[in-house]
Amino acid sequence: MTEGSAGGAPPRCAAASRGKLMAAALLSGLLVAGAASASPVTYFLDGGGLVDASGCTSAACPGIADITFDNVGGPFAMGGSVTLDDVALTLSLDLTLAALPMLEIVVGSDNDNGVESLDFASITYSAAGIPVIPAGPVFILNPLGPPVTFEAMLTQLAPGGGVVSGPTAISLGAVSVSGTCTVAGDSINCLPVFGRTGFEIGIGAPASAVSRFFKHDANFTATVPEPAVALLVGLGIGGLGLAARRGRARH
Repeated sequence: MTEGSAGGAPPRCAAASRGKLMAAALLSGLLVAGAASASPVTYFLDGGGLVDASGCTSAACPGIADITFDNVGGPFAMGGSVTLDDVALTLSLDLTLAALPMLEIVVGSDNDNGVESLDFASITYSAAGIPVIPAGPVFILNPLGPPVTFEAMLTQLAPGGGVVSGPTAISLGAVSVSGTCTVAGDSINCLPVFGRTGFEIGIGAPASAVSRFFKHDANFTATVPEPAVALLVGLGIGGLGLAARRGRARH
């Protein structure tokens, strides 16, 4: 019996098998890297976030009104991703925000049933297939496209911090979005404006709630994983598969 034939495949067969596995791992890495540069491209947020949030008594928000709400202490960091398809000319987004406190600024009488501030938490903005209009590296978000879904937990507070209502889950499925996204290499900078259309919330006690219109302005950057990083990820996946096969062969 020749050396190497008792414990499994002959050395040449084992070497050939390892070569095939390494080739498969390399191919998977190249496929992942290729996906990072093909359309559509997903960019992951790495800077910026919500820079301004306001609410007022009319859809012309933030126009002159007796009662307005403004965010306290921004900007607020966002997470998530945006996906740009420069062939289908669409943008999809999935953004998150931990918290957004808003303080009421009253000019004249208080018409909000004792509500002085709003605390939003667990905020998400999501939309798929927003049409974009290309203008060089700039993509203009078409406000007539599919709306954004806004979800959050909302607590309405009285002066001194007493709870008027909430926390209550709210889900608005028709929030308008406008603004631009600019592509530069493997990064994208977006300045979306969420609202005012479809961004309407009842303030005060349920029996006498009044409508307030809101808009949120964001300014964030996002990057797509570099092909080299994607290649390493693919090689790692292939390596895990190779290790698993070797483990099964030993047992």
